[in-house]
Amino acid sequence: MPEDRTAALSPERETPAAGPGALGLAVRPGERGLVVTEVAPGSGAAAKGVQPGDVIVAVNQEPVSSVDELEKAVSEAQKNDRKSVLLLLAREGNQRFVTVPIGSA
Repeated sequence: MPEDRTAALSPERETPAAGPGALGLAVRPGERGLVVTEVAPGSGAAAKGVQPGDVIVAVNQEPVSSVDELEKAVSEAQKNDRKSVLLLLAREGNQRFVTVPIGSA
């Protein structure tokens, strides 16, 4: 079973430059995207209603299926001086877009 990849899930830790931890999330690859396994309390992702079990289908309108693709999308957003990323989430057969601040963990 794939291992969850995350960093900086709690506000006491240093926030990483890019990747799921920079969004306050722990994720693992799933069948149709990245499955959220944990959301840091108090993070921007938590404030936006992201929940464990949600599936990240796309980031900034680009499909993602690996943690590396998510890290690349967050890094690209930061290089372009963006303060947030647009996630397409799937939950219980429905999809919705959520803007999540970078470095919000």
